Amino acid sequence: MYRIRAVDERARTAELFRAVPRWRAFIESALERDIGILSVDDVASPGVAVLFYGGLVVYAGDHTSPASEAAIRLHDVQPLVLAWDPEWTRLFRRVRAGRFAETTRYHGRSEALDPARLRDAMAAHRDSVQPITARTLPGIEKELHWEHHKYHFNDRDHFLADGHGYCLVVDELVASAASSYAISTRYSECQVTTAAAHRRKGYARAVTARYLHDCREHDVLTPWDASNEESARLALSIGYRSVEEYTVFEQVDL
Repeated sequence: MYRIRAVDERARTAELFRAVPRWRAFIESALERDIGILSVDDVASPGVAVLFYGGLVVYAGDHTSPASEAAIRLHDVQPLVLAWDPEWTRLFRRVRAGRFAETTRYHGRSEALDPARLRDAMAAHRDSVQPITARTLPGIEKELHWEHHKYHFNDRDHFLADGHGYCLVVDELVASAASSYAISTRYSECQVTTAAAHRRKGYARAVTARYLHDCREHDVLTPWDASNEESARLALSIGYRSVEEYTVFEQVDL
């Protein structure tokens, strides 16, 4: 397997990943820039690819290729692996048997977001919500112990230039914030954090709704990904008409 960095080389894998129904913001972000570790069996004409992006792992391409097992063995540590294709899933179970447990996550399709309910959610606490800027970012880091902007961006300036987000301020302190956790030309994956003292007050709902509305205004799709039922309920309260369960493999011997 060969690691590829150049954008033109990464773009050659787009067809392999096209059918993957989840984690689109992460996948397309990786294909558009040198984010994540993307490896292929053949640089000039890839038939098998594996993407390792911030702890998320996706396999794509021809599962019958001799390179498929090499791809699965490439990364010893694989915190979360997307089980999106039955044949890749069957192969993964065989090759990495005993080291992973199947767990459930939740997905809301961006097409399932109800604009009217989103506007209703956005109306709450409207006067307390403001954009994340160079001025507000230090307060967000301090009050929320917030580092989302550092995970999939080069630095603060890169986040402020290519990402965006909103924070909700109470008594001059940041209570909640929602922003681009991963972003591509077509997709944005939202990450939201609320200070412990301000939870269950509707702040996360309001600030996230403002973020999602802004994405819609710029024709950016916003699939929702949740690791727990609480986050899935938040998605429903904001306006996603439905949230679907899906399976991932979680490494248990870390």
